[in-house]
Amino acid sequence: MSCGIAAAGMAARGADHPVPLPAQALDHGLGYLLAAATCRALVMAATTGGAPRVTGSLIGVAGTLATLPDPAGLDAPSPSWSDADLEEVPTAWGPARRVPIPGAIMGEPAPILEIEAGPLCRHPAAWAP
Repeated sequence: MSCGIAAAGMAARGADHPVPLPAQALDHGLGYLLAAATCRALVMAATTGGAPRVTGSLIGVAGTLATLPDPAGLDAPSPSWSDADLEEVPTAWGPARRVPIPGAIMGEPAPILEIEAGPLCRHPAAWAP
């Protein structure tokens, strides 16, 4: 809200109050960009021996989104979610439902999370073999 996106939403909609994005686009967008950059940095480190630096900026993502206005998108219906969008998984506390990992990279299937959710500090910190 502090970067002006909600004010732009208010102006575009003609509202008398800030109109935020219908989803956490900045947080999620930056999270996916950082994950991709981290994967790229790990590949570079493994192939060249270098130690790439990965940085991200919420205001940078906001700036990019602000250059791509779509006032017509304000009238799009909010997405609806149902149990069909979730997958059941085991956890240390019992069964749970989660949103599946989205997308694929160059045709590879989504990763499989082999360790179920559970209390913190139950596994010692160690590199995988």
